[in-house]
Order: sequence, then structure tokens, then C-alpha cells
Amino acid sequence: MAPEATAPRPRRGLAGFAVAALVATLLAPASPAFAVDGQIEGRVTSSVGGGSLPGVGVALILDTGSALDFVAATTTDSSGDYSFMGLAYAEYVLEFTGTAVTPQHASQFHDGTYAQNTVTPVAITDAVPETIDVVMDPGVTISGTITGEAGVPASPAVIANLFQGGVQQFFTQVPTVMADGSWEFANVPPGDWTLRYSDLLPSATNYRTHYHDQVLNADLQDFVTVAAGGSATVSAHMTEAGPIPTFRLAGADRYATAVAVSSTFASFNGAADTYVYVANGADYPDALSAAPAAAKRGGPLLLSPTGALPSNVAAEITRLDPDRIIVVGGTGALSNSVFTALQGLIDTPGNVVRIGGADRYATSRLVVDDAFDSASLGFVATGRNFPDALAASAAAAKVFGPVILVDGAASSAGAATKTLIDGINLSGVYIAGGTGVVSAGIAADLATIPGVTDVVRLGGADRYATSVAINEEIFMTTFDAYLATGTGFADALAGAALAGTAFAPLYTVPPGCIPDAVIAHFRDIEVDRLYLLGGTGSLSTAVATLTRC
Repeated sequence: MAPEATAPRPRRGLAGFAVAALVATLLAPASPAFAVDGQIEGRVTSSVGGGSLPGVGVALILDTGSALDFVAATTTDSSGDYSFMGLAYAEYVLEFTGTAVTPQHASQFHDGTYAQNTVTPVAITDAVPETIDVVMDPGVTISGTITGEAGVPASPAVIANLFQGGVQQFFTQVPTVMADGSWEFANVPPGDWTLRYSDLLPSATNYRTHYHDQVLNADLQDFVTVAAGGSATVSAHMTEAGPIPTFRLAGADRYATAVAVSSTFASFNGAADTYVYVANGADYPDALSAAPAAAKRGGPLLLSPTGALPSNVAAEITRLDPDRIIVVGGTGALSNSVFTALQGLIDTPGNVVRIGGADRYATSRLVVDDAFDSASLGFVATGRNFPDALAASAAAAKVFGPVILVDGAASSAGAATKTLIDGINLSGVYIAGGTGVVSAGIAADLATIPGVTDVVRLGGADRYATSVAINEEIFMTTFDAYLATGTGFADALAGAALAGTAFAPLYTVPPGCIPDAVIAHFRDIEVDRLYLLGGTGSLSTAVATLTRC
């Protein structure tokens, strides 16, 4: 699924809706109550010379807000013109596939973007024809050769990323690197590109990730700029071998580990609307919803015992110097003594706020309601256990959404949860875990909420498979990933907030090895740095060396 904060959609890259036939019949509207006199028309021209482009495939796609559904197709005529008539009033996306014209032009959407998660749909609201003229760029070719040690041809995965204005817009993977190490991207859009060569995991070569300019760090790479109709040759020599580097974030106990995680945050220096969340470290429920809330606000989650604030936690909050502190849970979770100590750590004691409800589910709802005015996507997870909600916390932050705890054994989501979801305008709800942890009745109840168009269950055979299923759905490519033990919650609570802030996945794994499915997903999403949450008692040295289960 595309990583942006949109409702769940089928996974389709550019040209995923490529024209299947030159002419297709418009599908009948879902209801005769819909008006069917909308029209879209326009002309397609080239950005080079301005001439019209006949023979361009045009796909008409209905944007329901939760999915993109193919409706009809046509091709531009000899003047470069196209039209669609008899349309229901709705929002549409147009995809232009220019590979049949000469010279070839790079496929694109009607607004000039190249990926479905960035396209802005056009709304048809009346019978007045909507004119959408499109200017297409001649495609470019980027090719090269990859060698490894002693000049031997290498065949890693090659990922090409398109940037516009410094923002990544589109990425694609070369289908095959040839035996001689050569590769080619043909007819891709012009612009600023980076090339990433990845052979990260234990294998015959063990090459580390390199970028096209030989750097190992994504932050240091330069762009390869290719003008419309042009080409570029970019070759690389992969010299450094080794597995994915691992970094451990750990302390002497759970509270010190949370401080170690928080130490990666720069000081807020009292800036307005900067937050630190504090939750009970002896139990997990309050912190599960707090992690994505903290990530949304760009702050860490620290832990404390019920009765007294540890001195190292107080020192870390003093270093961070936030404007606000959110205390998660009632006095049974964090006492008034802890609350008072926190008030003494910031300039405005009134900005220390307690959020707590009658139980873990009420607290979860209050935390979500406080942090999220609105969101398109969110997760529902059981509050009876922690692994699924931990994995969901980082994924939720990636889609700018919450994690809402429910009693997974209940037969329904409950009125309060449904009211919350309706109030923050979720249109897509992910369920973390199978029916054994979140009942089928809850899933059915969630689907009845006004505005919710998709309820998608992400579950596996066990907690480790569920974390993979969640991350497979949400993360398409990333640099960093986080590992937490699936047998304990303490070290992972603060780490879930950090992973969420970094828009990185969190996987739960056994204490002594990494499941094959997790390692396979590292390769799929191009992980090149791993952070282990907790000491060797939580994740052994075997995990740090990527030992497979």
C-alpha cells in the first residue's frame, strides 16, 4: 500500500491501470439515482515542441476515497484529443500511457504526478464538460553496470527514486540485473533521480547498500538529473561487504532504556507545542496508544514507576525542555507524586496534563481524541496483549493515524469506540491481528461506522507473522527498521514512539533469532540500518548478527 495518509487502496504502481483495450465500455453506475451526464475531455501534447500526441492510452479511474477502480479506456485521436462521456458525478483519476507514441513519452497521471498516492483526483459535479489538457514529457533512459570485488559483475536489486523539489515522488525497481551486471530503466520520467544498489543480507556476496555516487548514507547522495528525452549512464562498484549494521538502544532497566531511546531526540528548548509523553513502565496498556500519539507530535515516550519519577527520567525531560508533558493514565498508573515532580520540570506547570480514563480502553480513547483532530487511517488492536499493538504503533504513525485499543474478545467494537472513529473521520481502519485476538464481531461492527469505507484485517499465524503483515501493508521502502522482543513489552514501548517518529517499521521477533519472513521483508523494503530495542536479555547477540529462526 502507498505510504501516504490515504485510505487503503489496492497496490498499483504507475501504469497499474494501463489500457487493456483501445476502447472499453463505461461501466454502469452503481445506482440509477446517480446523474450520468458528466464529461471529461482534453488534448495531450508533448513538452518538447508542443506537438499533439496521437495514440496515447487514457485510462479513466474512479477514486472512491478508499480504492481506485478502473472504469473505461480510450486513446487520443490524430489531434491528440480524448473524451469520456456519460459519467456519474464522482471523483476521477486519469492515467496517460504514452509508450505507443514516437518518441516514447513517460506515463503519468492527469495532474503531472507519477504515483497513485500523490495524484489529486478531479471532481465531476455537473454536466459542464471538464477540460483536462495534459503535457507529457518524453521519457528518459537510465542505465549502468554494477561490479563487485575485483571487478566481478554483481547483481543486486536496483531501486530508482524520482525527486521533485527535493521530495520523493516515485520509485521503481529494475526488473532484472543481467549476469554481466548491466541494468536499465527505460522510458521513466525526467527529473532528479537517485539509484540505490542493495544486496544487504547474508548471501554469496554480502554487499552493503551503495548509492549511485558510492556513498553509503542516503542523506549524502547527490541527484542524477536527466532532462526530457535524455539518458544517463550510472555505474557503481560495490566494495564494502557485510550484513545490515545493527545499533542497540538499551539501558540498565526499562526506564533507562526509554531514556536511551529518548536521547536520540534533539532538545526542544522550550519551543511552543513540543511534547513529552510519560506512561507507566510496569504495564503496557496506557503506553500502546501513547506511542503513535507521541510520534504524531514529534516527541518521545518516557516511562516511570507508579510511585516516584526516576532521577534519570527527570534529567532527560530537563534536557529535552518540552513545552508540554502528557501524563498517560490515572493515579493508579502514575501517582500524584509523579505528576507533581513533572510539573517542576517545565516552565509552565499548567502544561502538565493527565489523560486517564476508567480503564485501559477509555484511556486509549482519550489519548487518541486529544492527539488526533482527524485522520484518514487508523489501527484497532486488542488491549488484552501487547505485541500486535506495538507493531501497529509504528505503522500507524507512518499513515499519521492512531492506535485504538479494544477488548479483542468482545462481540462488538462498542459505542464509545465507534463514536471516536466517527469523530476523527477515519475512512480506513486496520485491525491488528487475526480473529483470535480481535473478534469477527468487532470487524463487522467497525464496518457500520459512518464514513468508514474499508476495514482491513492484518494478521498472521502468530505475533511475529502479524508484525510482518502489518509492515508489508504500510511500508514500501525505508532505510531504518526497529526490532523488539515479542515476549516482553518494556523495552519496545518507548521504541515504538521513536520508530513512529522516524516513519520506520517495528518488528516483534523472538529473543534469540529473526524469522525468515522478517528477513525477507528487510530485503523487500530495502532496510539498511537496524535498531535493537533493549539489552541482550531482550534481544540476544544472535539477533544482532541476523541469525535466522
